[in-house]
Amino acid sequence: MGFNKFFVKNWQFTLVIFIALMVLGVNALLNMPRGEDPPFGAPIFSIVVVYPGTNPADMEKLIADPIEEELYQLSDVKK
Repeated sequence: MGFNKFFVKNWQFTLVIFIALMVLGVNALLNMPRGEDPPFGAPIFSIVVVYPGTNPADMEKLIADPIEEELYQLSDVKK
């Protein structure tokens, strides 16, 4: 019996194999890692300063601006 005759004669077997391959293909497509969104951990740090009783202008002038100037002097910090 030839290769083609086997699959034509046993069409139920051919249908089950075809459906199984389709299910495996859809499963692989859905579970495949995405190359455009690679997982990586970005180094992010928050600086919190509490100065009770001050207004926003004084907080910026006395605290935020000096801290930002010191941070910008670091070679690895861009913004």
